[in-house]
Amino acid sequence: MTSPHTATTTASPLPSPTHTTGLAPGLRLSGVSKSFGRQRVLTDLDLSAYPGRVYGLLGLNGAGKSTAFNIALGLLKPDAGRVEIQGAPFCRRSLAHVGASINGPALFPQLSARRNLLVHCRLTGTSPATIDPLLERVGLAGVGRKRAGSFSTGMKVRLSLAMALLTDPEVLILDEPQNGLDPQGIIELRDLVRDLAAQGTAVLLTSHSMPEIEELADVISVIGAGRIVTRGSVGDIAAYAGITTTTTLTLPARHSEVTGLLQRRLAGEAVVGQRPSSGRWAVTVYWMADASPDAGLATLHEILSDRGAAAPADMVTRPASLEEAYLALADRIAR
Repeated sequence: MTSPHTATTTASPLPSPTHTTGLAPGLRLSGVSKSFGRQRVLTDLDLSAYPGRVYGLLGLNGAGKSTAFNIALGLLKPDAGRVEIQGAPFCRRSLAHVGASINGPALFPQLSARRNLLVHCRLTGTSPATIDPLLERVGLAGVGRKRAGSFSTGMKVRLSLAMALLTDPEVLILDEPQNGLDPQGIIELRDLVRDLAAQGTAVLLTSHSMPEIEELADVISVIGAGRIVTRGSVGDIAAYAGITTTTTLTLPARHSEVTGLLQRRLAGEAVVGQRPSSGRWAVTVYWMADASPDAGLATLHEILSDRGAAAPADMVTRPASLEEAYLALADRIAR
């Protein structure tokens, strides 16, 4: 597949974080830098999460997402910068306001789900009366007395989420929360995250599933080379990537040369990619921000007409998805 990564983009200033006027951010990282030996992982990172909103954090593996989360939780000390929870400098007491599920479920496998939560109640000073309602909330009400070590991956994820919610935190950090969940579990997770945000929780999550981030996040931040590259809505990310619109279609295998011809004719206006799909070619045209899709599609019709082919019935032009926008940024982020 020809990638949209070669698209030429013009950098624009980061939009200001969207938040509710007068509210302090639940979490703020200001000018945070971190190195491991000679490897710089974070450089002057600024990241805020305000109450009542869901924030998605995207980046390639090694971009610094996990390091940023570990610093936010006090698990790592930054070389420079400041961490604030609920408007106050981070300290040990800050952890009472933050719930997290990162680096996979951390459970006592020999203990039941209920006893796992009981251990955390004692460590955090939380009333054990919260356990049963919480097990029900994450879909584990019927298995609270079963050993956590016997749980499926999805059930362990649910228990880890219950632990993160045990103290009713104002800030919730979730790293790949949908991993191991079945489709029903993913739907329930979406509902839970939306409910928490509606109740005033600041939710910050990462995921390799772009549709999940697109579905859940109010504000999306893209991290690359240890900095926030861009942030905003899906439309903002796509505009920064320079591909606000895409056209998708399929072509018969015998017309494999059409993509190359179209790319040459649309040079400077679009990037054209194709991949095999069930004996046909699935084609995606990534339109540059200042291009005219109508004029470009007229070129496509002309190329097909010259070959005696009709316009594909499945051709659709629509706003670029988060995944498409992110792919267009990937090479530049990696550099």
